[in-house]
Amino acid sequence: MAHGVDSGPEIAARAREPTPAAAPDVFTRGDAPRVPPAGLRDVLTRVAALHHLPLAGALTAFRGALAPGGTPVVFGPYRAAPPGDHLLGAAAIPPKAAIGLLRDRGRRPPRPASVTARTRPAASGFPDVAHTARATLPGARPRRRLSWRCTPAWRAPG
Repeated sequence: MAHGVDSGPEIAARAREPTPAAAPDVFTRGDAPRVPPAGLRDVLTRVAALHHLPLAGALTAFRGALAPGGTPVVFGPYRAAPPGDHLLGAAAIPPKAAIGLLRDRGRRPPRPASVTARTRPAASGFPDVAHTARATLPGARPRRRLSWRCTPAWRAPG
């Protein structure tokens, strides 16, 4: 069962649309670090959300909501710092284009729906995000990903 939480009711409703009615999945409006009180989770996912939240507080909340052996699948942006991050960003263009062509099989992708999440640029660079992740999630191995994104790579003890 999945429980989706978003601060915008439109986004939660849009996430519900493709979900089969018989699926036990639920989507609610709420605070991103807050986890539904139905117990500990094996996996918590957050995509492009951490830069909207107090990072240490959010990671602490996620850590406390994970069952032993659970993992946060957290993927978010960081602020690029020249010149290394810009070189990595430029190197990401060809693989991202190839992935898009393969995914869309050469067809033009559909235009996004009019309902989109609020966005803002990341305020912290990768070194700050990595330091906070290591301090909050002991043993975390922060990893850079394509296009100035990163993941903490961590598993709850137990």
